[in-house]
Amino acid sequence: LLANLTTRQKGIAALVGLTIGFACLALTYRYLSSYYTAYQQLYSCFFIAFIISFFIFPRTLSWQKIKQISARDWGIMVIRALVYYVLAINLYREALSLTKIGNVTVMQAVPFTALFGMLFFKEKVTLAKAGLLIAAFVGVLLVVVKDVSFSVFGKGEGLALLAAVLFAFGY
Repeated sequence: LLANLTTRQKGIAALVGLTIGFACLALTYRYLSSYYTAYQQLYSCFFIAFIISFFIFPRTLSWQKIKQISARDWGIMVIRALVYYVLAINLYREALSLTKIGNVTVMQAVPFTALFGMLFFKEKVTLAKAGLLIAAFVGVLLVVVKDVSFSVFGKGEGLALLAAVLFAFGY
């Protein structure tokens, strides 16, 4: 099925899949939190993703390529994984248990990845890039505005904001 698609179509399909995955994160956590701990859910997701990767990328997975990764790159990957999977995901899940999903979604929509790109990698800010970031943030607000109540910025919102920063750092 994927062999007949262009690179652009594959990219669009990947973005749609990623969007669906992120949308399901909060809902599955809320549903599964009474049955499994956050780490059990995380390990289950890893296992499922590992199995699915064999079907999506059957020819591109190579243990030889993994052996050729330098120690410096392994160090960077380990630090990013710890920040993302140990810190950010747990803060995100804790925020989901303390506040409304809409509030958490708004905190996650703040474009910290773009801000880090400007700060750390000297990414040039253009009017088009700024406009797209603002449009994306406003789009999220339009989707969840009925569920957001920031009359009190509580612990859950703070954890969600910190998780967003750590997710961006992990990216």
